[in-house]
Amino acid sequence: MAQKRLPKYKRAKTPVPLRLQERDKEIIKLVWQYRFLQADHISMLLSANKKSILRRLQKLYHNRYLQRIYFPIVLFQGGSEKPIYALDRKGAEVLTEDLGIPPEKLDWTDEKNKVKERYLRHALMISNFRTILTCAIREVHPWVELLFWKQGKELKDEVFFEEEAHFEVRERRVAVIPDALFCLEDRREGKEGKMYFFLEADRSTMTTKRFLWKMKGYWHYWKQGKVEERYGFRNFRVLVLTKSSQRRDSLCRTTQKADDRQIGSYMFWFATEEDLKLDNPLSVFDTIWKTPVLKDQSFHSLLE
Repeated sequence: MAQKRLPKYKRAKTPVPLRLQERDKEIIKLVWQYRFLQADHISMLLSANKKSILRRLQKLYHNRYLQRIYFPIVLFQGGSEKPIYALDRKGAEVLTEDLGIPPEKLDWTDEKNKVKERYLRHALMISNFRTILTCAIREVHPWVELLFWKQGKELKDEVFFEEEAHFEVRERRVAVIPDALFCLEDRREGKEGKMYFFLEADRSTMTTKRFLWKMKGYWHYWKQGKVEERYGFRNFRVLVLTKSSQRRDSLCRTTQKADDRQIGSYMFWFATEEDLKLDNPLSVFDTIWKTPVLKDQSFHSLLE
């Protein structure tokens, strides 16, 4: 007798048999760490067969270890997109009871999964970049290592600086709220050192004026030594991911006005989502990064 197909958009009315395995716990932990993930990300991160991951995800969803979220269906565009997975109640219990992660560290509630499409796409853009970077590091290890990745409200800060506007000097307050902060350690001979990066995932929703203030915020964050005061490092790059090359080039031109001399700074690096390939993680280290420096029209590698 053929097995009855499980519902796609809601949980099964009768319990789905599940014996929780170590691989399941790995999946649950990954989803918690990354906040939102799709099956492709999970199979890449675990170096696992995608079909077997899909089977486990199905069971974890129907048994309330993970939540399954879909983007709204758009007519005439080929049906629904791939589901996104987030932590659910029983998954949070596993993290606490089996893996020893304190509930307060989980920072999880069911309400936090109820997010708008705009926020969800932004969060998934960050998770996609993090997945590609993590898998790329795995391929080049031990020459390069990802020392840490941080994201969330713990990174929120602000900076104050003076700007001349309409023939008067005004004090500006700009929030510095990176989407992520991470550090790479380069161990290649002659290139040893640590590189620090702030990540900004741009979904083309921010006006160029607001984006310029954001980039000026980073410039003064560095200039005033606030980043060193808070994190202990002096120099960093701001990586900006965009949805298209047109948006990338537009933001590059805008960012030429962010530094004091307004000629563009090597602090800021831009690339597009299209440049980053999940099936080729090393693409993140290709010469796909563009700077706003006026005299530099070339593309760069993240490991320069």
